Amino acid sequence: MDKQTITTLVLVALAAAASPLLAELLRRLRVPGVVIEIVLGIIIGPQLLGLVERDQVVDGLAELGLTFLMFLAGYEIELREIRGRPLNLALAGWAMSLVFAFGFAFLLVSTGTALSTLLIGLCLTTTALGTLLPIVRDAGIFETRMGPLLVGIGTIGEFGPIIAIAVLLTGDDVTRFDPSALKDLAVTTPRAIVPPAMRERVVALGFHDVTGLAWWERTDVDGVTIAAVPTSAPNENGYVLVSPDSRLYFAGDTKPFADMVDVQTAFPHLDVAILPIGGRRRLGRTQQMTPEQAADAAALLKAARVVPSGFGATSGSPLLSFPNDPVADFRKAMEQKGLAGSLLTLEPGESWHYAKP
Repeated sequence: MDKQTITTLVLVALAAAASPLLAELLRRLRVPGVVIEIVLGIIIGPQLLGLVERDQVVDGLAELGLTFLMFLAGYEIELREIRGRPLNLALAGWAMSLVFAFGFAFLLVSTGTALSTLLIGLCLTTTALGTLLPIVRDAGIFETRMGPLLVGIGTIGEFGPIIAIAVLLTGDDVTRFDPSALKDLAVTTPRAIVPPAMRERVVALGFHDVTGLAWWERTDVDGVTIAAVPTSAPNENGYVLVSPDSRLYFAGDTKPFADMVDVQTAFPHLDVAILPIGGRRRLGRTQQMTPEQAADAAALLKAARVVPSGFGATSGSPLLSFPNDPVADFRKAMEQKGLAGSLLTLEPGESWHYAKP
């Protein structure tokens, strides 16, 4: 754990401890504690002071906290209290809000402000139930006639979009594991090197010699040492290929991750780095390096040549988005870092033979 992560965790803990104290001091103003927590997060976050930064540890704790928040929100819902008129009114209200939300989202998409009518529309009809319930409870509204109505609205507005999104997200992402393409490859290439968790799946596709490598494990193939290195996902690998004459790093389909500095430390003087620039986002969350993040990685790795990969994908899903021109964005970011001379862009099917200077 690096120094910035420790600093971030300490500041988040201090903000969490200060929130109930401030709520008590501001009791006359009846400011809910959850509102104070949100305001403190904005103040110390990148929006204002920039004292804390997101990384894998912070994201993991955020996911855990959100899970507990949703669990507690569901635990506090009393179905018998909202059954009948409150629930019917909530359903009718949410249906009306869908009409207005999709109309507004359509206008945003028509003007080029947004990319997806469906995604924006569902987001506009979502209620933060985990935030709403503490506010209702702190304000003493739970026991009034308004309490069941607010809880009913919050419940429908929370779980309606979640169910819709869950249905729309079904399906495999072929950018990560394509069984059909791998079966064809197995006909001419019997050997494969994969993460241990994928070994049995790859064997079943027809590969006869499959080696499972965990992070920092190595194997030799015809005089070339292949080392598995970390990525942003715990069950996936990047790879470094080392021959007597050159070193090549293949990052894989990854997001930025803190351990990339360990790759640079273990394998300095890289000749080639192949980095994803596709910038794939699902529900607005980055799942793959953006062109700008890939340029940051290139500056860290200091490879003699940088080859962009993982770009050009499109999707019919309204929940999946990509940069309009990732290659141009990457070229611009590399120029800004003074790395334009190391950039090598290959078109699909194009080959390049590296000769060390």
